[in-house]
Amino acid sequence: MNVSSTKTLDSSRSLIIGMYSDKLQPFVKTMNREFRGVLVDLLKKKQLNLAFGQVTPMYTFRTIKHPKVYLVGLGKFEEYTTDRCRQAAGRAAKYVKEDADLVLATFGDAEAVAEGLLLGAYVYKGYKHERASEVNVFIYDPEETASKIARGKILADSTNLARDLSNEPANVLTAASFSKLLTDFAAENDLDHFVLEIDDIKKMGMGGLAAVNLGSSIPARLVILSYEGSGEEGWTALVGKGVTFDSGGYNLKPSASMKGMKGDMAGAASCFGAFFAAVSLKIPKNIFLVIPLTDNLVSDKAIKTGDVIKMMNHKTVEVTNTDAEGRLILGDALVMAAKLGASQLVDVATLTGAMAAALGSDITGAFTNDQDLFQLLQEAAARRGERLWQMPLYPDYAKWVKQSQVADLDHAPEGKPGAIAAAVFLAEFVGQTPWIHLDIAGSATAKEPYDLGPKGATGVMVRTLLEFLEKV
Repeated sequence: MNVSSTKTLDSSRSLIIGMYSDKLQPFVKTMNREFRGVLVDLLKKKQLNLAFGQVTPMYTFRTIKHPKVYLVGLGKFEEYTTDRCRQAAGRAAKYVKEDADLVLATFGDAEAVAEGLLLGAYVYKGYKHERASEVNVFIYDPEETASKIARGKILADSTNLARDLSNEPANVLTAASFSKLLTDFAAENDLDHFVLEIDDIKKMGMGGLAAVNLGSSIPARLVILSYEGSGEEGWTALVGKGVTFDSGGYNLKPSASMKGMKGDMAGAASCFGAFFAAVSLKIPKNIFLVIPLTDNLVSDKAIKTGDVIKMMNHKTVEVTNTDAEGRLILGDALVMAAKLGASQLVDVATLTGAMAAALGSDITGAFTNDQDLFQLLQEAAARRGERLWQMPLYPDYAKWVKQSQVADLDHAPEGKPGAIAAAVFLAEFVGQTPWIHLDIAGSATAKEPYDLGPKGATGVMVRTLLEFLEKV
């Protein structure tokens, strides 16, 4: 779908109008007169359903100039919010199959409408030869709303970029190709960047990333991009788990669980999506993007249960589950982000099945060592309509990962709550730096279609992170 603004209605295009179930907007009253009172008559007879999210297409038979009108139910006026505006636009996008004008005055928020339309219309194009034709939606408003529409489009495009990356097959999106995509973006935008190759990774003591990569024929990379949008001090690091495919290593996943593992780099995709939006919008903040990239495979060289490795912060780790590889590569990446000078850290990862079991596919689990920082993220999530739930990270939990008989840390302690134990392990690599860990193991993938997207990759947290970066 292509979305743009217009100051005039085109009678050759269909019309998209939002309608409350208990109040008629001025434009709707005008339409009702042109429809010879049909809209109000249908409402009185309870033959027009304007419950939130209901879309009713009506052929006009040239009663009015437009060939078709889509009536989008907005529900009750008092219950209508910016988030509902976004969702209503997303629902409309799923119905409209031809060029149309959307009357902004009946929906309310230009940014949310543009965002919702592009999120709702998203389809992973993939590698099919047959593709649906593009639909053009013009947001009609005589006022100057182009800048708000442009911002909404960037937010949606950044989310859809993360979705595309997460949906890519693992034989296409490898550590090498993902690294090139990131550095190409940096070069195009004149950003400082560098890539640590596998020899550099080993020399710098990143034992976690190097160990996970042992089973792969494609060398690991650690990619760092920096965007300096402000002359003031203070850098925020976005650290994304970039496991391009996860077989589970020698603790091999069952077939059903392995099916979606091309998306085990969704954390990296979401971080890049947020970074992409920040650069595109030129926000006045300083941001590092730190992405460790590898797959987790089985070979005669692959890491084994019981192996001991040394991380970048010199702590030794007993590997007790090779399918808990994400926390190993993130540990090194978090240390690197802190060494770069980040004043606050946010990592995003499809880290634990336990989180998906606890919160399902609609909610992201969050852990933090700084409540003030987390408050900003929570507020950002609320404004963007993404669900976030804080999980416990009590100081005494640190003993869970310190019971190894042979190393400083046990990276996957048996018998402990999986998502919490993973966060406790990561906390060993952030020191006193303010930090938030987002486990998107459930929320990275939609199990069924929803208002703002199809089944599959969601690009979760991209829009929340951008909002957070602007406020932090």
